[in-house]
Amino acid sequence: NLKRVLLMDEQGHVLEERQRTPEEMREQERNSNSIKLGLGDFIFYSVLVSKAILYGFTTFAACFLVILAGLGATLVLLAVYHKALPALPK
Repeated sequence: NLKRVLLMDEQGHVLEERQRTPEEMREQERNSNSIKLGLGDFIFYSVLVSKAILYGFTTFAACFLVILAGLGATLVLLAVYHKALPALPK
């Protein structure tokens, strides 16, 4: 199961084409310095905040601030440990 990689210049001309093996893709993900968050994380918490507004502004504000604090802590932990963290406990 190979993935094609195309490199293009600003005019849209293909500069290089090669295929990477799944092992190369996993190695690149492990060595990547980017932080990845799943879409499910944002959907769950946006629904939570939207439901909180039904109970008043104070509940909404508290929920919003706690979620932002949790997001900040998650980003710090991801940057420090460079490992995936579970978004929601199972």
